[in-house]
Amino acid sequence: MLNSDVSVIGAGPVGSYTSFNLAKAGFKVNLFDQKSIIGKPIQCTGLVSKNILDFVKPDKETIQTEIDGARIYSSDNSLFEVKKSKVAFVLDRDKFDNQLFQQAISQGVKPFLNHKLELIANNALKFNKTSATSRYIVGADGPLSQTAKLSNLFKGRKFLHGLQTITNLKDKDENFVELYFGKGFPDFFGWIVPQGNKLYKIGIATKSNPKIHFNNFLKRLKVKQKGLQAGLIPIYNSKVKTQLNNIYLVGDAACQVKPTTGGGLITGFNCSNALTNSIKYGLNYDKEWRRKVGKELLIHSLIRKTLNHFDDKDYNSFIKDLNKSKSEIQNFGDMDYPSKFILKILFKNPSLLKYLTKILF
Repeated sequence: MLNSDVSVIGAGPVGSYTSFNLAKAGFKVNLFDQKSIIGKPIQCTGLVSKNILDFVKPDKETIQTEIDGARIYSSDNSLFEVKKSKVAFVLDRDKFDNQLFQQAISQGVKPFLNHKLELIANNALKFNKTSATSRYIVGADGPLSQTAKLSNLFKGRKFLHGLQTITNLKDKDENFVELYFGKGFPDFFGWIVPQGNKLYKIGIATKSNPKIHFNNFLKRLKVKQKGLQAGLIPIYNSKVKTQLNNIYLVGDAACQVKPTTGGGLITGFNCSNALTNSIKYGLNYDKEWRRKVGKELLIHSLIRKTLNHFDDKDYNSFIKDLNKSKSEIQNFGDMDYPSKFILKILFKNPSLLKYLTKILF
């Protein structure tokens, strides 16, 4: 029987970061993961804004390249380009996940790999290999969180299905991300994200028929698939319950993901800090994480709902209108915290408000 103050389920970046924070706060922490190898399988692009430096400094060897901006295309190839020097990193997620895992261990966290959670009963947990007891249980075990399922918290969830391949491309900028919008990318968008060394991840995400849309995107780019990475992206839902008594959910397990981009690291780290403070000081976790990122996720949700009502004509028009606000976006834009710049852009270019009618009427 393993005893601890906190059992954290899931040794991804948010789980390891949470374990580290809780151990640093003085708690005895056990970290469990059903996998045998940390960082596998890789299911994301590795793109993360420089806001990550507010939480952790990625080791030099984890950084594959730095990003200086994005090019956004609509269906008629209208282009919006935003430039901002070294605005983001592309991380080797295998190495980065292991960096955070080792950081947690160095703080005194006890790791247990190959441990699949099978049962939760009050303070007791049963795994395939052992049993444990904890005052607090934290589920950081991803979109299909077993912690959430066993705690009756896995309700009201929907997902995007993402597919991507990694391949060489000619005539592409190694420091720019490309995003593609339109009817060929329902519910989301297509992406080309540089990985360094002339390699790029090409992918899409959608609610249904991802393989069809993925293949069409590759045909459009005249690229052959070389391997395939697949994963689920939780769709943020403000009604998803994130705590039940001594059980907490964080990160993808709590659907704490930006609806605009599907990114979850910065949001997950913010919510992890809220969770640590909630346990340490006896605060209401739901209120704490919403206080930190609730407003941002609401704005992301409004943007996503608006985009989901666009047809190709709307996207083409939207790109043209965005170009009228390029200087404000370049100077104040933030891919994680839209509240910092959204009003400035709308004040500068009130014509953008017309797109909100897509969800209001």
